[in-house]
Amino acid sequence: RPEHLLMRAHVVFAELQRLLALEPAWASVLQSALVFPALRRSPKQQPRRGSTKALIRECLGELDSLLVAAAEAAITVGFAHCVHESCHLLALTRALSLAFGLSSGGSGALARIVDDARNITAVREAVDAVRRKQNAAPASLARWPADALQFGKGEEGGLDYSPSSSPSLLPRRGLNRSAELPSSPSAQRQRPRPLVFDPLAVDDVDVEPVVDFFGLAVDGAKVVAGWTASEDRPRLRGCLPAAWVACSISIDARRNIMFVTRYERNCDPLVVCLPMREIEDKGSSSEGVFGDLQSTLAAIVAESDLSMKTGGSCTTEDEKRGWWELRSGLDRRLGELLGCVEAEWLGGFKDVLRPDAPLLDVGLCAEGLDVEKLRGDVQACVVGCLPKGFVAKARSMELSDQLCLLVLNAAARCKGDGDDGEWLDVCSMVWDVYCYQGAAPSDPGEDLLNTLAEGLRQAVAGHVGCVAKKRARRQLILILDKHAQQIPWECLPCLRDYPISRVPSVAFLMNSIAAVSTNATTSISALARAAGPPPRAGSLMDMLGGGAVPMLADLGDESPVPLLGRAKGQGTGKRIPQTARKLAPSFQPLFDLDPVTTGASRGPVEVPSGAARADGSRVFYVLNPEGDLHRTQANFEEYLRHSGQRNWHGVIGRRPTPHECERGLLSSDIFMYFGHGGAENYISRAQIRGLLPKCSVALLFGCSSGQLRPMGEYDAMGTAIDYLIAGCPALVGNLWDVGDKDIDRFAARLLAAWGLDKLSAEEIAVKPRSETTGVGCEEPRSLAEAVCEARKACRMSFLTGAAPVVYGIPVYLS
Repeated sequence: RPEHLLMRAHVVFAELQRLLALEPAWASVLQSALVFPALRRSPKQQPRRGSTKALIRECLGELDSLLVAAAEAAITVGFAHCVHESCHLLALTRALSLAFGLSSGGSGALARIVDDARNITAVREAVDAVRRKQNAAPASLARWPADALQFGKGEEGGLDYSPSSSPSLLPRRGLNRSAELPSSPSAQRQRPRPLVFDPLAVDDVDVEPVVDFFGLAVDGAKVVAGWTASEDRPRLRGCLPAAWVACSISIDARRNIMFVTRYERNCDPLVVCLPMREIEDKGSSSEGVFGDLQSTLAAIVAESDLSMKTGGSCTTEDEKRGWWELRSGLDRRLGELLGCVEAEWLGGFKDVLRPDAPLLDVGLCAEGLDVEKLRGDVQACVVGCLPKGFVAKARSMELSDQLCLLVLNAAARCKGDGDDGEWLDVCSMVWDVYCYQGAAPSDPGEDLLNTLAEGLRQAVAGHVGCVAKKRARRQLILILDKHAQQIPWECLPCLRDYPISRVPSVAFLMNSIAAVSTNATTSISALARAAGPPPRAGSLMDMLGGGAVPMLADLGDESPVPLLGRAKGQGTGKRIPQTARKLAPSFQPLFDLDPVTTGASRGPVEVPSGAARADGSRVFYVLNPEGDLHRTQANFEEYLRHSGQRNWHGVIGRRPTPHECERGLLSSDIFMYFGHGGAENYISRAQIRGLLPKCSVALLFGCSSGQLRPMGEYDAMGTAIDYLIAGCPALVGNLWDVGDKDIDRFAARLLAAWGLDKLSAEEIAVKPRSETTGVGCEEPRSLAEAVCEARKACRMSFLTGAAPVVYGIPVYLS
């Protein structure tokens, strides 16, 4: 059992920590930053038999064996927390072996170990959804109840419910639909299976490619076999677009360590193991470093929720002023907290997350960068600072390209006195690389370290111009584990201006890229329509002699009033109290929104390689379904009703039926939701996953619509995961509750920046800001770029601006 193996591994790791404390050169390794690959060539370490280093080597080998066995069992059948613990501890074990020169290997295997531990529950849920889709018996409503009435009909027209008649009506993938069940006595005694009525099922839906990515991720034997390979996932390296950078973040809350892995096309990954330092000086805490951050973040969000509930009771000017001061203070506290995360956890290694930093692909640097000369200058500087007894061994070492580029990017960024701490972080890491190989003293002292820092700055000064030039922005894909996903990394000071999206695991990213590359010239709804004609809900009415019920695709250019459930002079589908009816007219639109005329006039849109496309003329929306968001309805109702050439359909002022939501997600390219939460009250998780393999882009502007709720030892889950499993290429949701006014500003600016709307010159409620230029420009933007732009419209830059995040891959309007 993985639990028993982990228990033994923890005992061995405790012994390893005791031995490390006895070896001066390696004593502080667990509190230091480690970079892989750090060396291109290193001296062979042959510890003397019986020495402390030899005992450490034996401990690391025993740990590796125990943890590989534990991880293999846990990935296949174990609990999620066993997968996390075994893989994180194994990654740390192998990182120590590589740092000490006790083993050889590249960074690819180390990256795979960390990635395979991430969000195993979501991957298992995806496999389950695929298998359910494969094993389901699709039965279109267009054939029901006609097929049901023909179920086993004999020659005389009577109904025969014998099992032998069911296979022709219950086809299963991989079986001949006309085949009969065996005529054995046991088979004859079987009861007929019930018909499966799936209104959205389409025959011959190919979900096999999905199994290739997710199925391999939950096969423990195959996963562990991949850890012995020296290279990283060849498919990810080959399929990752050149304009994208993927960075994974995994937090080991038990040992206060953070693993950050950077992927670029056709490059070996860069893995950085960083110690997580205390963000606030609270002394000893039982919650640990991450637990303290989690508590502080939760306290700020809780105070924000309470202030939003009490805001309506403020009547006097002093009360309103105090309320705004409270909100502004919370917003400032959240911004400072994110600044501390960047300073204390990333420190001088924030360039690993910056997508435009040339760290892996030297070709992205400006012409004139000579990596060999850069390496020689860095190594000569380090050797010049060493005592004579270490020089010979240090000269036998050769630093990797990635480490040299990391030093160069840090030097280009750290130019002022305020950046000295970050520059010292990088210089200390370089010194430790030599120290762990026995080529540098274990305690350099403050003076020697400052001498190295100044020498390195001068050594790389001639190369800084090659990386300091401005380059085109690249898309950053964050792959976050259950701890890291709670933090709004998108609003860290070093990342705030970049387009960023999230995915749960490498398997989800590879599946999304494969889905887009397979159908590169087709939009989302076109893919769903190409699989077969959508079933008509009116078929049953036709069979019974009644009229057909018009569906979304049947409305065409007709007025959408019957579907909306609200026409002039009519009430909504839901009964609204009289007090609410009196208040509703008093809300005036906050935005001057121009309806979208048509997407055809924009001409063909050139979509970057690997990105998905969505047809902006095919939109389904749900606005104010509970009837209590009158201000939001006043802001967007006219815009939604009259946008496009009547190709936008939806529900306003009433609760949509689950079938309407399903149809909207399947037949449209974009699903907009302006209501509470993430529409969980109107469509279930099972219904969302049943849309697999194609689902529209989802814009969920409700409170906590994008939150993945922590589940203790288990992986965090939420609505966003369900949409991604269903095949949604991208989703916008909020990490916590937000105020309706500010999120309406965000939504309006998002629609404008993405190209679904044009704001008027006045921008009545959205405060004009000098940095918000380019809205409505002809150059296409991805959804992540639009979200990045829309954050600037929020009055509360962090309380509201940091809440919306994007899940999935870049999506452009076609």
